[in-house]
Amino acid sequence: MLPDVLDIGGASSLKEGLIEVGSASDQVTVDGSKVERVSTPVVQILLAAARDFTAEGRSFHLRDASQALVFAFEDLGLAEDLKRWSSR
Repeated sequence: MLPDVLDIGGASSLKEGLIEVGSASDQVTVDGSKVERVSTPVVQILLAAARDFTAEGRSFHLRDASQALVFAFEDLGLAEDLKRWSSR
């Protein structure tokens, strides 16, 4: 589960966590339901992770994206990326 605040201060730990989870599994799913605040660098990390996992033949899913996450992706013109990763 992603923390409620995803800002620059937590960006490196998010990156490390995604690398760790990704190295142990072919399917990475993160829960975004608790996110209340998100910054652009964190969106970039999620984008990079998803694209890297997909390029390597693995899957990336973002489950239950909070409204804050949805707005952040929309503001950056990345709503389609979010839709592609969203678990149904």
